[in-house]
Amino acid sequence: FSLGEAQRINLARAWLSSRPVMLLDEPTEHLDEAQGERILERLLARFSDRIVVVSTHRAPPLRDVRTIELQP
Repeated sequence: FSLGEAQRINLARAWLSSRPVMLLDEPTEHLDEAQGERILERLLARFSDRIVVVSTHRAPPLRDVRTIELQP
């Protein structure tokens, strides 16, 4: 498996989860920018009834989310 393939498998596991809180650490790393943005938008839409915390170095522009940016 490549790192991108492994990342997509982990995202598929998250997609199938029924947990009320999702913690996604760099969920779009090892994916190209457009693909990562599409996947993240779909995940957030699917989990709209749950709490989702995403940590990332490259945050795509997303709608209807609360963003906290931390400075070093």
